[in-house]
Amino acid sequence: MSNLMPKIMACLFTVSIALDAMAANYITKAYQAVYDETSSSLGNSVRSYASDGKGHGRSEVTSAKGRKTVAILDLPNNQLTILMDETKSAMTIPLSQEDLVKMGECAGQMKAKGIALGAKVIDGHPCHGWHYNLDGISQDLWIGDDIGIRVYSKVQGKFGTQEAHLRSYSGKAPDPSLFLVPAGYHKQ
Repeated sequence: MSNLMPKIMACLFTVSIALDAMAANYITKAYQAVYDETSSSLGNSVRSYASDGKGHGRSEVTSAKGRKTVAILDLPNNQLTILMDETKSAMTIPLSQEDLVKMGECAGQMKAKGIALGAKVIDGHPCHGWHYNLDGISQDLWIGDDIGIRVYSKVQGKFGTQEAHLRSYSGKAPDPSLFLVPAGYHKQ
């Protein structure tokens, strides 16, 4: 596996965290959410997020072809683990203080440069929206006032367009096993 892949996964997870950090402090809120995503370049997928509210987050993407990618953020131990389902392997990437600061700065830059889109109800959730233009990427983000997380987002750039629609939400803390490397996986 290329050394570039973990960096790409870390970047994608960081962007996801930054999007949800706009709504609430992603890692200090216990919840589970599932999104239906459509992408002009990657096709359709289902993405689930989970946070235990104690510094652990999980992002899982399953493509229309059944390929699954999982990233587990462990802030107490300053690391990101990528699970590769096809090879039953796990790669842990240490996160430096600089990496953690960049995550916060990304969310901060988005907040500072956001343009309010107002309020509207999306799929039964009262929401407030913001528009962002950062580094050639245009984003519309709608946060549910009732649940404090993203209900809808649309991102456009050179890569095409990606939309995410909230399918389900629970304010319950997820099973702690979601933040562990599953049995049978070997560490790289």
